Amino acid sequence: MLPLLCRVFDIRVTEDDFKRPKRMDQLILFRDHVRSLIAKYFEQHGPNGYAALNVLTDFASRPRLYISQTAMVDQLQKTSGDWMTSFLAEIKSDKFHWENYLGDYIGYAKALSSCEPA
Repeated sequence: MLPLLCRVFDIRVTEDDFKRPKRMDQLILFRDHVRSLIAKYFEQHGPNGYAALNVLTDFASRPRLYISQTAMVDQLQKTSGDWMTSFLAEIKSDKFHWENYLGDYIGYAKALSSCEPA
């Protein structure tokens, strides 16, 4: 779910982020908030598309600490809706594969998962 959220909202974690203690703290708070949303909705609904959509829309509605300077609730909600429309079209293809779909965002999510307090 974390790579999907990173892809939907274009969240990227780079080597430079690890060099900045304030940024690391911000990333950890962000990650922990997202993890709590994932746990909540996957426990309620199981690991399925409905739970994933709830994680995305809850985050978009209440982005406690979003890591982009340009993020606003309306834009995040629009992004969630746009993603749903395009995703439904993409998964209908016989060529759809999660690894290809998520691409570099798998690595960004792994980097985010490995963040430790400064």
